[in-house]
Amino acid sequence: ENQWYVKDFKVLDINLSRLAIDETETDLFYVDQLLVASFYRKRRKFDHKGTFGHTLIIGGSKGKMGAVQLALRAALRAGCGLATAYVPACGHTILQTAVPEAMILTDPETDFITQIPNITSYQSIGMGIGMGTTQYTIDALKVFISTKSNTPLVLDADALNILARDPDLWAFVPADSILTPHPKELSRILGPWKDDFEKMEKVKAFAVKHQFYMLVKGANSMMVMNDGALYFNSTGNVGMATGGSGDILTGIIAALLGQGYSSKQALIMGVYIHGRAADIAVEKIGVYSLLPSDTINYLSSALIGLEQEYDGLVH
Repeated sequence: ENQWYVKDFKVLDINLSRLAIDETETDLFYVDQLLVASFYRKRRKFDHKGTFGHTLIIGGSKGKMGAVQLALRAALRAGCGLATAYVPACGHTILQTAVPEAMILTDPETDFITQIPNITSYQSIGMGIGMGTTQYTIDALKVFISTKSNTPLVLDADALNILARDPDLWAFVPADSILTPHPKELSRILGPWKDDFEKMEKVKAFAVKHQFYMLVKGANSMMVMNDGALYFNSTGNVGMATGGSGDILTGIIAALLGQGYSSKQALIMGVYIHGRAADIAVEKIGVYSLLPSDTINYLSSALIGLEQEYDGLVH
């Protein structure tokens, strides 16, 4: 909230002891390419599509099928081996045409989701985007969550809004799940806060209590680990402040989770490459005209840069 009083700032090196800094214990970390490259998984010659996981995206409702399309495309660009969407029947032709690389499963209902499919054959699940909050959808999500699956979920948008209405359900959400709320969704989960410092403490307490990984979206998005450690992202720009950016991130994180990254790694890497792709795209497109689909198109460049950093570390 200090942005209104500080136009800009620079961090200056005042020659403090690097050794002392490195040896100082902290639970605050800054995410850059070097950190992400330290756990990057380089692909091997004999890997195949089964190696990279089958990602399921659950969401969509009449008029909001674009959110699922964006998530699917992002998941595929982020390297998942297979991608399937579960959507209302009205989304079948839309998604089969827009994302031919993905498979589509449909709900019996035309305009909204009334049930959640069996998830046992999938390595990762992202859900909530464009899903809506009809009573049928609310009931379906409650039944699904109450089955107490052990598979970590990537929860966004209306999945979070529905769960926030019934706080007792958080106890049934699998440990190590990743929550990616925007500020309004976060306030529905946590209640109000007086300033950013109180918000940080409330998010930490919630994450530790339920053993979740949580993203607090912003100019330097904050990632909260299930042990209370905080990671602040170094990538991204104001061009990303448009509808659909969060849908892409859900797809990216779900794809990484399905490839065998831990929840911590998938969250950190997903947020980093999402912002990095947007930074590369904005150099040509500008902050006014940047679209989420542009960011998807530059995910490949972000991943190439990350692999080059990894190769530098290895050699």
